[in-house]
Amino acid sequence: MKKLLFTLITFTSFSAIAEWKVSYEDIQIKDKFIIEEIYETYTGDSALNKQETEAKNGHKFVLIKINVQNDDPTIAPFNSGAFSLKTDKMTYERIDDTFLRDYNLKPFTRLKIKKGNHTGHLLFEVAEAELTKTPHLFYQDHKVQKVQ
Repeated sequence: MKKLLFTLITFTSFSAIAEWKVSYEDIQIKDKFIIEEIYETYTGDSALNKQETEAKNGHKFVLIKINVQNDDPTIAPFNSGAFSLKTDKMTYERIDDTFLRDYNLKPFTRLKIKKGNHTGHLLFEVAEAELTKTPHLFYQDHKVQKVQ
């Protein structure tokens, strides 16, 4: 019973502080993004289009699928620029992730959100040496919880 009460208090406190339900589904660590598409040219021949985006030397991409939800229009807008990724030693800001659309991934909006249910991906570029442990996603100064 104490564990259940503690869990409810923690979840309620987090929601009350953030005023939005913010959660993530998974954290993926990638060296690069690759997509290969075969398409037909106007002559009827097949051609291969390969696109690749790599992280900087000594770094890896950290891709996080998130969900943000609020149906109350009276609550302050959600600041999508307030996400950060923290490791043991460093804090990383979100990088330009517009290229994710090329890989059939929806970037999370960069606008202020007034209400609704919004999903998308956040992208960070993290020094490889900092990834010995799983990094943690934060909204403002509050740790975002993984969907169970």
